[in-house]
Amino acid sequence: MWTQYSREKAAKPGAALIAMIIAFGATVGLAQWTIGHRSIQDVISPPGWPIKFTLPKSHRWIELPSREYRGYIEDADESKAFRGRSETDQRCMLIVAYAEGPQAINPVGALSRSVLILTGVVETIRMGPLKGTVTTFRDTHEGITQLHAEASNDKDLQIRVYLWSEQSSRRMMEPLTALCESIELTRTEKSPK
Repeated sequence: MWTQYSREKAAKPGAALIAMIIAFGATVGLAQWTIGHRSIQDVISPPGWPIKFTLPKSHRWIELPSREYRGYIEDADESKAFRGRSETDQRCMLIVAYAEGPQAINPVGALSRSVLILTGVVETIRMGPLKGTVTTFRDTHEGITQLHAEASNDKDLQIRVYLWSEQSSRRMMEPLTALCESIELTRTEKSPK
């Protein structure tokens, strides 16, 4: 009986191949998921932008494709949007935009989709080397607080940062201030169009 259980058995030729395919598929799937859901905490310096900035470390940020926020910003030369999550804030969106020239950046979608109430006085904020202002709004329908920070220099550069969250404006000021203070100008003259 001992010889029956201890003898060598022929290998099943397809089992190893199937196990390798499953392991490879799991590895590729995990890599794709990780890349698609990675947290961005580095300096954001898009090519051609006159500014660079660092996202606040209070949230885990995922960059949004432009089709997901296209209706929120109008008249900006460029903009980047990020969705953020933290333990206490599951619904947060951040948009950083700039414009070069005399036109203004208008938050069309943000203001026209619902009724906003100005809830705070206009405060000053440092946006890199520029002095800017922050205005606080409260969406009465959605219960979302919106902070709008903006600054401009005398060379026709306008920078805007929009932050939407379910948090109170007091709790949102910390990540907004961190981002605004991290802004650095990367070029001093206007780029040709």
